Amino acid sequence: MLTMGITGSLGSGKTTVAKMLMLLGAKVINADYFGHKALYKNSRCYEKIVGCFGMGILNLNGSINRGKLARESFKNKLNQQKLISIVHPEILIKIKEKIKKYKSNSFNKCIVVDAALLIESGFYQEMDLNIVVKANKAEQIKRVVKNKKLSNLEVKQRMRFQMPLAEKLKYADYVLNNQGTLKDLEFQVKEIWLKLCEGAL
Repeated sequence: MLTMGITGSLGSGKTTVAKMLMLLGAKVINADYFGHKALYKNSRCYEKIVGCFGMGILNLNGSINRGKLARESFKNKLNQQKLISIVHPEILIKIKEKIKKYKSNSFNKCIVVDAALLIESGFYQEMDLNIVVKANKAEQIKRVVKNKKLSNLEVKQRMRFQMPLAEKLKYADYVLNNQGTLKDLEFQVKEIWLKLCEGAL
């Protein structure tokens, strides 16, 4: 059973690639999904997050306002590291549980882990192979402004805290270029699927 990590910089299109692979038959695990769940009031991370960032990040009903938390966490590198240290261990636990579940079914031959911090966390080492999705910075900013409704300045600020693309590429077994059309990207994804996953099916 093949485990494949997919990562990239903000706005590179890694989740789009993961969705394309899912349509081809892969089981996809999205780290962001578990990251969002870690903010819920009943999560093991909730009290630590509020204790670290204060009551100002809460909505009136006591739930964590993701926008407010993001603004606080992206103020500086220290805040980013604090949030990652609280949330990421929980995300990794959930990802590992999901991988174990998928591996228990012999019909699942290809598992994809879609994670922004795949390399930074060291979790890339637990994958059979890793794919980095790349795009030029101007295109990345344009996509994030459109999809996340952030300003150019906010996007650039968030990108400053990420591992540089050139560094991520050093860990890639395969690189997908997402600077063209969706059809161009889909062609590359299908090539990888045929080369790597079809043999496992």
